Amino acid sequence: MIAVHGSSSEKWEESDITIATTHQVVRFHRRFLLVVLDEADAFPYHNDPILYRALSRAVKKNGKLLYLSATPPGYLQKRLVRKGRSTIGSSGAIPLFSDTHVLLPGRYHGAALPVPKILTVQGLHKRVQTNRIVAPFIDAVRTSLNKDRQVFVFVPRVDEIDRVLSYLRKWLPAHVGEMAGVHAADPMREEKVLAFREKRYTVMVTTTILERGVTIPKSDVVVVGAEAPVFDEASLVQIAGRVGRSVDDTTGSVLFLQAERSTPPKRAVRQISQMNSLAQRLAEQRGHS
Repeated sequence: MIAVHGSSSEKWEESDITIATTHQVVRFHRRFLLVVLDEADAFPYHNDPILYRALSRAVKKNGKLLYLSATPPGYLQKRLVRKGRSTIGSSGAIPLFSDTHVLLPGRYHGAALPVPKILTVQGLHKRVQTNRIVAPFIDAVRTSLNKDRQVFVFVPRVDEIDRVLSYLRKWLPAHVGEMAGVHAADPMREEKVLAFREKRYTVMVTTTILERGVTIPKSDVVVVGAEAPVFDEASLVQIAGRVGRSVDDTTGSVLFLQAERSTPPKRAVRQISQMNSLAQRLAEQRGHS
C-alpha cells in the first residue's frame, strides 16, 4: 500500500493498493481494475474536466469506477439508472438502488442524522458586529459547553472569523482561552485543528474548510449566516454531518442562524429528514426497529 501526493516519496513505487490525491491520478493510465473516488462533489475534483478525464483513464478497460458522496452533484445524478425500489418523496427522487448505484440512507451505527433547527434573526450580522446579544446563538454555544461538548461555528467568509470570535469571547468570557478560528490560508491551520481534536480548544470558528473530513466526538454545530450563497444545500448537509458521527456519541445539535429566509437551509433539513425516514423504514422492514 502506498500514498501518492505532492510531497510523497512513493510516487513511482508499485503497490496492490494506491491511495492518491486526484491530481496525482494523471500518473496512471489504464492501471487499476477498481478506482474509488471519495467526496466526488468536493474541491478540487468537482467541476474540473481535466481531473474527470484523468480519473476515468486510470481505470482498466474492463475495470470499475466507484464514486462516493453524501451529496452527489447533479451531473452524477443524471447518469443514474432510475430503476429499482423507490425512495420516499416525489417521483423524481433517487431510488434506493439500480444497476448504477446504491443509496445508503443511514449511518453505520444505525442512529438517525441530527436534524438542524433553523432560526431567522433580523439584523443578525449587525448585532454580531456591534456586540449586541443574539440569545439563540450564545445560548446554543453555552449549552453545548456546559455539557462538556465542543462546537463548530461556521461563517461564510474569512473576514468574519475574527469578528465572530471576538463576539463569542465577549459573551462567553469563561471560555476565552478555549476558542480559536481557522481558515484555508491560516499558517497554523493544522496545529489548530489538532488542538481542537485534542479538546485543547472547545470552540472552533471556521469557514467551509471543515465542512467535511473531520470527526470530533461530542460536538455540535452552529452556522452563522446560513443564508449566504456559499452555504448551498450540499454544503449545509455536509456541515450538519459533523454531528453524531461517532458510535459513542450519535446525537447532538445543529443550528442554522440566518439573517433572512433562505431556501438552501430548508432543503438541507428536508434532505436529512428524508434520509432518516427512509433509514427507519428499511430498519423496520428488517425487524431492527
